[in-house]
Amino acid sequence: MTPEAEQRQKANKRYVLVVVALFVVVLALFIGAGLWLVHSVLVGGSIPQTSVAFETWRDDNRDGAWDASEPSVAYVMIDATDITDGVASFRAVTGLDGRTAVQANPASDDHVYEFTPILPSGYELTTPEFVRLGGAEIEGQIIGFGLALLPGQPTPTPRPMASLTCVPIFESGAGDGMLEAMLLGPDGSIVLSMRREDELRHFVADGTPLPPIPAPPAPYEDRLLFAPDGRGWTWGETIADGLAYLDGGAWVSVAPYEHPGDSKAYTMAVAEDGAVWLGTDIGALRRDPATGQWTRLAADEKITSVIPTAEGNVWLLVIGGSPWELIPSGEPGQFEEKQHYPRHPLQHIFHGAFWQESGLWVVTGLGLTQWVNEAQTWAIYDYDTTDNDLPPEIIWDYTRVADGSLWLALSGELLHAWPEEDRWVLAPLPELVEGTVVRMEAAADDSLWLETEEPKLVYRCTP
Repeated sequence: MTPEAEQRQKANKRYVLVVVALFVVVLALFIGAGLWLVHSVLVGGSIPQTSVAFETWRDDNRDGAWDASEPSVAYVMIDATDITDGVASFRAVTGLDGRTAVQANPASDDHVYEFTPILPSGYELTTPEFVRLGGAEIEGQIIGFGLALLPGQPTPTPRPMASLTCVPIFESGAGDGMLEAMLLGPDGSIVLSMRREDELRHFVADGTPLPPIPAPPAPYEDRLLFAPDGRGWTWGETIADGLAYLDGGAWVSVAPYEHPGDSKAYTMAVAEDGAVWLGTDIGALRRDPATGQWTRLAADEKITSVIPTAEGNVWLLVIGGSPWELIPSGEPGQFEEKQHYPRHPLQHIFHGAFWQESGLWVVTGLGLTQWVNEAQTWAIYDYDTTDNDLPPEIIWDYTRVADGSLWLALSGELLHAWPEEDRWVLAPLPELVEGTVVRMEAAADDSLWLETEEPKLVYRCTP
C-alpha cells in the first residue's frame, strides 16, 4: 500500500470513529430523555399523581346526600374524560361498600375533567349527571353520586354472599425465600416455586408441609406443571431448549422438536394418554408418549393454550385468532385439523381455558366465554352483557373446583361462579389478606390457595 493510501485509510478510520462517537452521544441523550419521561410518568416527576375518591349510594329520600340509613350501590362504573382534548382518562368501579379511590394523572392543571357514572339498570340519578373539575382541583376530592330506583322498580334483591376463612401459609422475602410462582401439584397438593433455590416447597391441601421437590434446572426454572399422573414437567422459553420430566429425584431432559431458529414455546399441557403438547409460535407440537416422536399441527399459528379433553380431542387457542379443534382420525397420533369461526370476541389477557361437559371455556381479564359447538359461536359472560350478573371488575385469575364451578379473583373479593346458571356469589376477602390476588389454585379438599402481590404472600382459604 502506498503512503498516500495509508494516510487516506487512517483519515477514513478517524472519520468513522467521530461519526460513531457522535451517534453514541445522540443516542445516549435520546435514551436519557426517554427514561426521564418514563420516570416522570411512573413516579410523578413532572406529571403528579393525584387521588380522587368516588361514592355511590341508594338515595331513598332523593335529597342528594348519603344518609346513615341508606345502603350503598356496588359496582357502579364511573368514566373520567379529559374534555379539554376529548381523551378518556380512566374508569373507576365502586366496591361492595359503594366506595373506591384511584390515582389519576392529570395532563395539566389547565385541563378540565368530567366524571360521569354509568347507571345500572333500574336506577336514575338524584345528583348531577356529571361533575367537572380542573386538573388542579382533583387532589383529595370525594365525588358522590346518588342513585334512586325508578318509579315502580322493585327493591333489588341483595346479591348472595359467602364468607371466607383465610390463614397465611407463606410470606415471600421474610426469611422464607423469594416466591416465584404457585401451582397445583400432584394429587391436589400445592407447590411453591422459589427464586434461585434448588427445591420446590410442597404442601398437603390442608397446609401441612411435605418434603421438598427438586427444582427444575436452567433453562427451565419457572415453567412447570404436574401432569394428570402426578409427574412433573418443565419446558424452556424456546423450542430448542427442549423439556424435562421429573423421574424420582432427578430431572431428565427430552430431545426437542427440531426446528431452526429461536421459536418461542408459550405453554405446555399433558393429555390423559401421556402425550405432551407444546403451544408455540409455529403451531402445536405433540410428543408421542410411546415413541418420543414429535408431530406439528396447526402449523405457523401462535398457540397460547392447549386444552386436551377426556374424549381425545384437543383444542388450541390462537393469539387474536379463531380456535382450532384437533379430532383423532383413527390412527394413533393422527388428527383432523378443524378451525372454528368467528374469532374469540374478548381481545384481552387470557388467563387460561378448560374443557368440561358443556364445552370449551375461556377466562380473560374481562369475562368468560364459552364455545357453543352446535351454534358455532361464542357465548359471552361479561359485565357489558345485559343477560348476566357478572360484576364489572377485572378478573385476575381463576380456578376450578370438583363440582365444575369456578372461583374468580377480583379486586378485594372472590367470586364463586356457575356461569351457565347465571349464579355469581361474592366472597369478600378478610382484612388479613393483603394485596391483590394474582394467582389462585383449588387444592384436593377444595380449599382455595391465594397468591397476592405487594406484599407477596400465600394464603389458604376455606369457604
